[in-house]
Amino acid sequence: LNLILIITSQTAKPPSLTCIPTLDSSLSDPSTKSRGSFFNCGDVFEIQGHLGTGKTHLLYFLLATCILPIEHHSCFLGGWKKAAFVFDMDGYFHIARFRHILINRLQQCLPPLTIASLVEKCLQRLHVFRPISSDQLAVSLAHLPKYQAKHFPGVELGMVAINSIDAFYWLDRFKAEHMRPAPASGRTVTYQNTSSILQNIRLSYGATVVMTH
Repeated sequence: LNLILIITSQTAKPPSLTCIPTLDSSLSDPSTKSRGSFFNCGDVFEIQGHLGTGKTHLLYFLLATCILPIEHHSCFLGGWKKAAFVFDMDGYFHIARFRHILINRLQQCLPPLTIASLVEKCLQRLHVFRPISSDQLAVSLAHLPKYQAKHFPGVELGMVAINSIDAFYWLDRFKAEHMRPAPASGRTVTYQNTSSILQNIRLSYGATVVMTH
């Protein structure tokens, strides 16, 4: 896919599989003989690539792994059975397409009659937010722990995904230009707040953070 994956690992929690063989192989620790990847809870993934290289499709697959159960009817699915929150910054996250990916993945190992009900259960662990500005993204992230506790009680937070985190780059830059000669631009302050909140979420809850550009 010609993607650049920048991975920062700062956690001691056990690693999890992405269920993408090539990616799991790339992330595995060559110094050990154990199978699996170093896709740890609390990792930060930044997915970069040109338009049409599959960034969002990779994000769909990672989210599917997060909300799927580990197994179903004695069939190993490799999921985490955790909650996932998506911040769709550019409006290109399509739930119908995501549902289709879930169904195709389950069709490989489950009887057709059991798939529909399982897909609905999995989708209940997914929520999509659509911020209309970088400031709204920061505010939404700040209130995410309370939202998760209220709407997903008893479900561990597994992933926070920000699709097209730079979607408001030019709007933020325009605002920053008009705020001069302030010592710190609005864009800088907003991104510092967003980064700080994401850091707190991943350290406090062990949630994996995935961002696409």
